[in-house]
Amino acid sequence: MDCKKALAASGNDMNQAMDWLRKKGIARASNNADRLALEGLVGIHKSTLIEVNSETDFVSRNKDFQQFVALVASTAHAIGVEQAKSSSSSASLDVLAAVNAALKEQLLHQINTIRENIIIRRATHFLPGPSQALATYVHGRVGLDVDPNVQMGKVAALVRLSFSHPLTQQQQVDDIGRRLAMHIVAAQPAYLNEAQVPSEVREREVAIAREQQQQQDAGKPKKPEVVEKIIQGKVNKRLGEICLTSQAHVAEEGQPLVGLFLSKSQLQLVDYERWALGGASSTPPP
Repeated sequence: MDCKKALAASGNDMNQAMDWLRKKGIARASNNADRLALEGLVGIHKSTLIEVNSETDFVSRNKDFQQFVALVASTAHAIGVEQAKSSSSSASLDVLAAVNAALKEQLLHQINTIRENIIIRRATHFLPGPSQALATYVHGRVGLDVDPNVQMGKVAALVRLSFSHPLTQQQQVDDIGRRLAMHIVAAQPAYLNEAQVPSEVREREVAIAREQQQQQDAGKPKKPEVVEKIIQGKVNKRLGEICLTSQAHVAEEGQPLVGLFLSKSQLQLVDYERWALGGASSTPPP
């Protein structure tokens, strides 16, 4: 009934409905908010992320489908390497099937063989620059015997780190990067740091915090300056929860703040991608 009321109050706008629930103190931030009714696999081949969708989870466990996902990943990586030579350090490969005849033929073959609609949904390629390294992690891995160069599962993260010290050990960077990718998969940060949070997101959080505080202060008003400090504190807490560098590192002993941990390790986080099956990489959790 609360959800019904929220939808009615927001004109069936899902984002506004979630805000309405949060203002009423009904909704909690959920780590499962990105679960959508799309099946398939996300995969990583070296520095390339891809997602291939199927209609059912049963198909995603099929070895033929997994081999096709591996083919998509390796093809996307080859195309991405060529594109990145003449563009920036990352390249979108959304038209992957259209620009590669052999892959398109394999896609049609899979659809006709498996008898489900299969979609190459998205792909992107990262190119590490000088003194940079990439690290990856895939949760719920499957197809371990399909292609040793391709990781595939339900959630994947790719991290790009830079290091200023020339003697930095590659093994150390790889280890730290992998654990950071594990943290990103688990903690679902929406932004790299608070500087990247759009103004409209900040304003939305202020509005939610203000209404929450008004309800808490009903019948016992506080001084305006006190209220503003409380609201700002709530907003800062919320931004800390959704910004990677402000999160407690769940994959490191003692759970230090990610930004502080990397600084002590003489590493800098350049950027990252977190792809969940059927989800978006840039949508903050509600």
